[in-house]
Amino acid sequence: MVFWDEFEAKHGNRLEKEFENLTYHLFCYEYNNGKGIHRYHNQKALETDPIKYNDECIGFQTKVYDTPLSKNKGELKKCIKKANEVYPKLTTIVFYIYKEFGQSSNENQNKPDYIKEIEDYGRERCIKVIWKVRSELERMLQEPENILLYYIFFKGDFNGIQTLESFIKKSENKLAV
Repeated sequence: MVFWDEFEAKHGNRLEKEFENLTYHLFCYEYNNGKGIHRYHNQKALETDPIKYNDECIGFQTKVYDTPLSKNKGELKKCIKKANEVYPKLTTIVFYIYKEFGQSSNENQNKPDYIKEIEDYGRERCIKVIWKVRSELERMLQEPENILLYYIFFKGDFNGIQTLESFIKKSENKLAV
């Protein structure tokens, strides 16, 4: 299990920066980029340079908000606009969000209107918007390839490295079956 309060306790006032670091590694993993991605200090519009993946040009942004996500709709749209200006070939932007979305208050839909509005804004600029919220990150962190990231960012305790190695071997064996 992934406990976000452990992440918060471990990183305190560096929470935003460490969440950016974590999502960088998860982005590299998800898009098969084992060599890393070039970035600049204070990179414009995205966290790193966009990458090519399956004929798409994909970039990502990491966001940590203290306020409800609906209150940050304008900022997220600005991110899309800026990314489109700086990287005109961008086709997809992945937003890693340090929260879950609230479900729509409309009983006939699950997705909140503000999320639909942001996605429509991206579509108008030929940019697909992908959301990664905590629940998806939790699942990614349980993959054998990412279990070390979990220990680095959540535990920081390597006293049980033999247990970790054993866990990875068991997980790989289960995947091979």
